[in-house]
Amino acid sequence: MASRELIVLIVRNDALRSALIARLSLQGESLMTLDVDPQDPVLDRIARAPKILVLDSESLGDQLPSLLDGGQWVRIIILADRARENGPNRVSTLDCRTEHTAVGRMRARGSWPV
Repeated sequence: MASRELIVLIVRNDALRSALIARLSLQGESLMTLDVDPQDPVLDRIARAPKILVLDSESLGDQLPSLLDGGQWVRIIILADRARENGPNRVSTLDCRTEHTAVGRMRARGSWPV
């Protein structure tokens, strides 16, 4: 079942981005993929809340605290080289090598890792 949230993908790895687009599109999700800074104000003009951010660790850099403070994201999913202990209640970190399909599975179940 598709969600009412827009999923914004900011993923530099072409293969990973394509896999996520395919899986989430087949599930009927509303999504967009961009190559911008996740804090770019253009995102609020393009898509109003609620939004879920899915990004790779390269795109994230050290911006997590400011992304959480901004309040524009209902959930932030970080795809990293290895899964880590989850951060604040809106943040999950998944291993992009083994868990890239987890984003689609979570949406299919209507749940996100907490």
